[in-house]
Amino acid sequence: LAAADAAILVRAAVACDAAAGGRAEEALSLVTQLAAAGIRPLDEAGRPAGMYSSLAGIFRLMGDDAGADRILEAARAVDPADAGILNNLGYSLPVRGQAGPRAEQMLERALSAAPGAASTLDSVGWLRYLQGRIADRDGAPGAITLLRRASEAAGPPRSAEQLDHLGDALWRGGDRDGARRAWEDAAVAATGGLARDAHLQSVLRPFFLRAPGLSAADPARYYDAHEGAAAARARAKAAAAAPGREPAVAAPAPPPAPPR
Repeated sequence: LAAADAAILVRAAVACDAAAGGRAEEALSLVTQLAAAGIRPLDEAGRPAGMYSSLAGIFRLMGDDAGADRILEAARAVDPADAGILNNLGYSLPVRGQAGPRAEQMLERALSAAPGAASTLDSVGWLRYLQGRIADRDGAPGAITLLRRASEAAGPPRSAEQLDHLGDALWRGGDRDGARRAWEDAAVAATGGLARDAHLQSVLRPFFLRAPGLSAADPARYYDAHEGAAAARARAKAAAAAPGREPAVAAPAPPPAPPR
């Protein structure tokens, strides 16, 4: 079997597992067995845990976030120092309301390994935001500083999520005009300035066609849950900020429960 054909079949199989939900273990078993046989169609050159990272990306794309996190845990066991895995897994924890020491440890290690990576700067900055550390303190950068660095480090196209994070941090820091501009930029970045149908036709449908095995995803549903929703949230915040109302910025994470 040619390597290209193997890649298509494996991606199709794991995409079906991801679409079904609750099948991360089966997908992990498949790629592990293939790797043992010398077949690594999802591999990323130079990364021992690269195939797991690619597999987790497919699960995330198909909407199985719990499955993606399970795969990232397996990837971390293979390569505990991989900055990308530490960042992706560390970011998923505060998103689920777990902005505690484990997330902080992973994200700080990721930032030490890749101090200029926009995605990692955003992850640590968002963790700081959820922890209520908006401004710099005791020589350590707070959410605003880190999220500004993330926005500056990100090349085109700019990340709507990162701009949205920056807007929330600026608002909580008292920079109302800066927050509104960040949200306006986030709304444009989310869709590339395109209307829904144009974005589906020129961006998402070609993307899913170029990614063999991912045709199980409905581009329209994906748009409504991701790009469209992100643009709507950012526009709503910007609209509320303009007349001085209170936009729906993210709330800080609750403090961790005391040990029992």
